[in-house]
Amino acid sequence: MKQFAILGYPLGHTLSPQLHRLLARELGEQIDYQICQIAPEQLEQRLPELFALDGFNITIPYKVRIIDSLDRLDRTACNHGAVNVVGFSAAGERVGYNTDCVGFVRTMQTHGVEIKGDVCVLGAGGHHGGAPRQHGEGRTCAGAHPLHRPAGAGGDCRHHLLKRRGADL
Repeated sequence: MKQFAILGYPLGHTLSPQLHRLLARELGEQIDYQICQIAPEQLEQRLPELFALDGFNITIPYKVRIIDSLDRLDRTACNHGAVNVVGFSAAGERVGYNTDCVGFVRTMQTHGVEIKGDVCVLGAGGHHGGAPRQHGEGRTCAGAHPLHRPAGAGGDCRHHLLKRRGADL
């Protein structure tokens, strides 16, 4: 049975194990998918247990920090400057990927939303600006404008939108 996990901190809100187990069952695969809630000060000492898995997903606060522990990044991770999936090559290399953009674009397409012109993405998820930087194979989103507020900053997103685009909401 293949072993996978989600790495992040905190992870009390995650539905990743349920989602990945359901998808695996639908595909006729048997997997074990665990939560690896690791405090930032413990990451380096716990990396060996993660690298013993068949692969793992990454969320806040480790999407950038994990890069230094990998052997290489694929094009998606290089484009976004962040990693949300770690897998292993046939040669055993630890490879970082970023599936945020592909997931975002496919979700929009599934719901009949065509992405063209300027795009404003509200919320930044685990990494500021990851999803909007590229849509489709090799097509950059020069007109994508991620909008986020630092945690605890408070304030009104409406104000930031008006200031950014001169829009009347």
